[in-house]
Amino acid sequence: MLHYLPAYGQINLYCPNHAEEIASVANTDYYLFTPSGLDVIGDDIGADWTVAGIAPAAVDASNNGLTVRLFDDTTAEGTGFILESPSNSTNMLLELRSRAQTAPGGAQTVVPRLYVREIPNNAAVESWSSGIDLTGISIPTNTYFQYSSQSFSLASLDMTAGRISQFELVRNAASASDTLVGDWALLSARITFS
Repeated sequence: MLHYLPAYGQINLYCPNHAEEIASVANTDYYLFTPSGLDVIGDDIGADWTVAGIAPAAVDASNNGLTVRLFDDTTAEGTGFILESPSNSTNMLLELRSRAQTAPGGAQTVVPRLYVREIPNNAAVESWSSGIDLTGISIPTNTYFQYSSQSFSLASLDMTAGRISQFELVRNAASASDTLVGDWALLSARITFS
């Protein structure tokens, strides 16, 4: 289903995996995932995922018009998505929009972890990567959404341009650097290839 947003110069394509692929007037390839779209794991959670627990979708506690994914501080939970990188890409930018579900008493940090595996043409689906911890997200003493980003070369993620990849994003609450007590609420994830 195509939806043209003239005010933003965008055409939105709603993909079968609920990812919203956006092609802007600048011809940049990027994908925006919202909580209703961050559900490729679905109800089929099993041993084939690195983290079998799913971060549940929930109405945001401060803004009931928003849906977020809640990542627990004691139980490993994740969410996943599938996309294909452009054949000419060499880098990937991951941008997260997130916040603490409850305001912490002092500044804290959340450490997301990203796992990747590729689905090559005419070959077996690859094993999951060992995972890479993202740069910690600073969480201030409020519940406002924080904008964070991190760039990767495709090579550093063992990805090949032009292939379909499956991603699992988890909260690495076991990391000593992850200090937020309580849920981490993820509003969206955006992937940009360059």
